[in-house]
Amino acid sequence: MAKKSVASPTTPATQKVSQSRTSKFVNISSALRYFWEFAEKSWEHATTHQVRLAARRPLYTLAYIATQVAYINTVKMLPENDVRTAKTKKTRQSLSAHRQAVMTEANLLDSAIQLTYENQAELIHGELTAAGITALRAATPRDWAAVSTFLTKAATYLEDSGEALIDAGAITADFASNLADVGDEFNAAKNAFTNQVETAKFGTKSVRDGVKKIKKAISNMQQLGKDVFEFEPELRNLFTAEYVLDEVRSTHPAHITGHTYLGPLVEGTKPKPLANMLVEVLGQEGKTATTDGKGRYNIQIAGGNYRMRFAGGGMVPVELNVIVSPGKGRRVNVSLEPILVAELEAAMSKDATPPPASMEDVLNNAVNEVTAAPTNGVGATQNGLAVA
Repeated sequence: MAKKSVASPTTPATQKVSQSRTSKFVNISSALRYFWEFAEKSWEHATTHQVRLAARRPLYTLAYIATQVAYINTVKMLPENDVRTAKTKKTRQSLSAHRQAVMTEANLLDSAIQLTYENQAELIHGELTAAGITALRAATPRDWAAVSTFLTKAATYLEDSGEALIDAGAITADFASNLADVGDEFNAAKNAFTNQVETAKFGTKSVRDGVKKIKKAISNMQQLGKDVFEFEPELRNLFTAEYVLDEVRSTHPAHITGHTYLGPLVEGTKPKPLANMLVEVLGQEGKTATTDGKGRYNIQIAGGNYRMRFAGGGMVPVELNVIVSPGKGRRVNVSLEPILVAELEAAMSKDATPPPASMEDVLNNAVNEVTAAPTNGVGATQNGLAVA
């Protein structure tokens, strides 16, 4: 089957930038989630300062900048890797289901042929081979070509011998048309699968090549911008990757993630996660989380300096300072140590108050005070009364 041809996105003629010297490309990974926004923001700065750029390099017209943005959008519209994989997998499953339907029809045809030629054993092998059933049975689940070959051979065989099979009562009159319908569904699924595989390969290479070209164009623009505004630090700063990335990241939420473990941690041993621990960003309303069964937590928060607190039942609370960069994730893992039992008992006994005395104890204490002997050594007691 001829492969579906897909035209690769071509870089506009104006994309080719002549360089008077080799410039150092900006080190931005194509996997960076902010890359496309970074690219657009870079050309947005170029548009803002287009007049001054064009004064040094006539190439930087508004039309040229527009072609770069259009090219970025073209590459950006190609499907993501995970989407392509999901579609291919789904179509493969559909293809497997259609193949199973073809196998069912093949088994019926196999039985019909053997029934018709049961008294002519020497013909059975030849008829099965002619029908392509033997080849189909030997095919692996991914040998889609073998299934298509069987469908072609089976159609030819039924055209030649179908009436004999019907007369012998081996198949129904609509068997051939049913098999043709099943075959059409299988071939349609096979074509869709093949096309998606080819598209996926094309998309992966196109995105990779496209990103390289975009990075090159951005690098040229940045280098020129830094040269043009050599003595104007504020404008020069607009053409550095760090500045553009910071501006992009500032519009995206940051987050703090991590684990809580039972401490103290022992080197060489696997830490035990602590579940149901309360994680708080102090002074930030609603910025709390409870660790899951694996001790994990995740708190969405803007960039800044924060004070965090980790606490839970029977554990010594821990507080620490955390700096979160705008648009970036910060991982904070903390080990919590249990409060000692002796400390718990001491704290409980310190706070405990003695139970109230009963009425009987109160009366006994009063009688004892009245009948008690003098403590000054002057008198003596007799029959429980004081004597002078």
